[in-house]
Amino acid sequence: MERRLRRTPAAHEELVPFLEALKVNRTINLGVYRLVYARGLYQLDFKADDIAAQLGVSVRHARRLIGKDPGVAVAKAAHRWAPVEARRIVSALRAQLQAEGVRFHKWVMRGRRRIGPPTHPDRPRPAFKVKRLLQDERAGLRRAGLSSEQVWAINIVGLGSDELNELLLRGSR
Repeated sequence: MERRLRRTPAAHEELVPFLEALKVNRTINLGVYRLVYARGLYQLDFKADDIAAQLGVSVRHARRLIGKDPGVAVAKAAHRWAPVEARRIVSALRAQLQAEGVRFHKWVMRGRRRIGPPTHPDRPRPAFKVKRLLQDERAGLRRAGLSSEQVWAINIVGLGSDELNELLLRGSR
């Protein structure tokens, strides 16, 4: 799968973490897990009966899994999973920063201008959001103590510029 989607970097960026998470916890997407597992066993010369017994599905279902191309199904599942997982990681990072006293610039309503108030009083939107990180910013975030998973999540869904600058300052010390 990785070799096949190497031509599209955005899909590759979502696919590799999805497959790693699928190895750890198959309940993330059981259908994709069964599809990849069945195709892998078939390439190792397992028969449909053996694959069905391993997966706990019918022989007919195993034959259908063997015949299906996993490319599109896995890419779609990874594309749906990545933003959800990234938002969870970034919200945990944001909560950690707020617990440490870092405050960020919030959008406010100015008269009748359509800047808009925060969608939730509990979760105000940052004024400026940085989504695509440069190589130097990634290195600075790693020096600040962020894991590669957290840097990946920031690159997928973004982080407020104030919070990002605070993290980069920590990495430069």
